[in-house]
Amino acid sequence: MNSPKRLLLIALVLAGASFWPVQMHAAAGDLYVAASGANAVTKFTPSGSGSGAVTGLTNPNSLAFDAKGTLYVGQFNGTIVKIVNGAITPFASGFTNPSNLILAFDKYGYLFVADFEGDAITKIAPDGTKTLFASGLDGPAGLAFDPFGNLFVAVHGSGAGTGVIYKYASTGRTTFASAGLQNPQGLAFDAGGNLYLADTGSSTIYKYIPNGIRSVFTTQVSNPRQMAFDSAGNLFVSDGAFTLSKVTPSGTRTDFGHPSGPYQLAFEPPLSQPLNISTLLKVQTGDNALFGGFITSGTDPKKVVIRAIGPSLSNFGVAGPLQDTTLELRAPNGSVIASNDNWKMNDQTHQSQEAAIRALGLAPTDDRESVIMAELGSAGFTAIVRGKNDTVGAGLLEIYDVNQAANSKLANISTRGYLPDGGNITAGVIIGAGNGAAKVLVRVLGPSLAAFGIGEPLEDPVVDIRDSNGTRIAFNDDWKVREGNIILQQDEIEATGLQPSNDTECAVIVTLPVGNFTAIAGSFAGTATDRSGVAVIEVYNLR
Repeated sequence: MNSPKRLLLIALVLAGASFWPVQMHAAAGDLYVAASGANAVTKFTPSGSGSGAVTGLTNPNSLAFDAKGTLYVGQFNGTIVKIVNGAITPFASGFTNPSNLILAFDKYGYLFVADFEGDAITKIAPDGTKTLFASGLDGPAGLAFDPFGNLFVAVHGSGAGTGVIYKYASTGRTTFASAGLQNPQGLAFDAGGNLYLADTGSSTIYKYIPNGIRSVFTTQVSNPRQMAFDSAGNLFVSDGAFTLSKVTPSGTRTDFGHPSGPYQLAFEPPLSQPLNISTLLKVQTGDNALFGGFITSGTDPKKVVIRAIGPSLSNFGVAGPLQDTTLELRAPNGSVIASNDNWKMNDQTHQSQEAAIRALGLAPTDDRESVIMAELGSAGFTAIVRGKNDTVGAGLLEIYDVNQAANSKLANISTRGYLPDGGNITAGVIIGAGNGAAKVLVRVLGPSLAAFGIGEPLEDPVVDIRDSNGTRIAFNDDWKVREGNIILQQDEIEATGLQPSNDTECAVIVTLPVGNFTAIAGSFAGTATDRSGVAVIEVYNLR
């Protein structure tokens, strides 16, 4: 079953699985600083080495990265630009000129802009459409979203001691803190959900735990203005003396850099690309074979290698593997593009393809396994793994992108298979490209498959995501509620457009660092009915 919406990567975590690293487009962890005095955005590596990342700007004073790694920059003249392939592209205008703008993205990709002189906050959709979010604020000078999507706003106030922090939730605005704030500016959340405030007037950085109780974090930064946390929990702070400070979690401060006129700062977000995609399950006959639908997109042809692995799975402790696999590749209209039985021979040309496959490092270890090499345009395709002569057993479908430099990508894969009573589809995710991590949505469909004419769908699927050590990363049963707590996730899932149509199906959003992760789709153990049926497992990269 194909879905055209976003990049999907499913990869089995098995020792010896082949994959290649991809050239990173940037380094996650680089610090970007709006340097108004230099008309530039300055980039600092984690070691503190600085260089001009973007020049030709007009007094930039704010910046933020979206989830795809695109940099947006606010300028003193009331305009916002975005940086696309190194080029400065207009994005939004009409803010107060002159004014300090502060930028922050929410988890749905909307840009929030605090206009200090305009006393307002504007919400901008990805297509550039602007709506007024809040007005009548007395100098909004800091923005930050907490882990649950609530917006916190630091308001300067009309004089010493009149500053305030507001919290905007789905239920409206409340005052989060106000006592003794002299000139509140920058806000930042640490990984634990604690809020930090740079109070310029008192040269103090305060720490607020989620219930609002305040403590002094440090007074070692003179006139702190804007802040950002790195992945190690260090707080980076700009000040009015053209200094960047690095403050450790214990509160120790050191000089980090000296850009010209530093104001808002942000870290390059981690991004990723797929290395290879694959799924393991028990392959049966007819409509219960292993079906992998995938989509290629882009202007260049996408060169892929598709493998059907069976006999060699016993080397990895997989019980009951297929003893002889066959593989088909079908076009969107269902016609067969290519097929293969034994991998060394191209079944279409009747010529050997062994040398080409070995050159890619993708030669199976058993001659009875199957491989198809293809160069595909932008479209949806289906790969089907069966046992030769209708035999059954465990089978592994793999799809490799062997030309990742091309202007095209593997845009989607969706695996369908039959789960015997109490069985599961064991898949996994390999994160190992881009610049460090991927935000993914894992989805398992069962009951809604009946609408597509699929008989015997799995009644109540669940999904369990674990790292390479077996530690649980996430679990979900019914998609509207995040397991392990009472936090609703319905709005977050629906914002992706990937929400299941049946409440008992599952979906979960999780950010995964570089490494190997296993996704296990099965049926809810508490059901009183037969726990067998057809399920679809999908993993979407939301970047």
